[in-house]
Amino acid sequence: MTGVPAVTTTHTNTPVDILQRLRKFGIELDLLFDPTIISGLVGLRLVPLLCPECRVPWHEGRESVSPYMRDLVETYAGSEGIYLRNPGDVPIAAKVVSRAEPAFLRSLKPTTNLCACMPIKGN
Repeated sequence: MTGVPAVTTTHTNTPVDILQRLRKFGIELDLLFDPTIISGLVGLRLVPLLCPECRVPWHEGRESVSPYMRDLVETYAGSEGIYLRNPGDVPIAAKVVSRAEPAFLRSLKPTTNLCACMPIKGN
């Protein structure tokens, strides 16, 4: 706590999992939710790039996606340039994926309401 901003990474599935992981390391709740110490958490997911034969445009495959996800994509991302895996294609695990791109970005600001939801013992 020197007053110098620091950025670090940890491997978790969601931003909330970052707080749970820090609790398991023994960090006290009052430090986790102190806005002068942790001002934000970001979660980033990588997804495989799909080749032209492996993908279908959003408007052709949107019905295969949950209504919640459809709403998120169409409200916040737009459907231009969004592709889904072709359901008739070979499963992605059977292919060699040469690279991945960030696709989903979630952010979270620790608050007292979130603190109230956290386990007391850190497990």
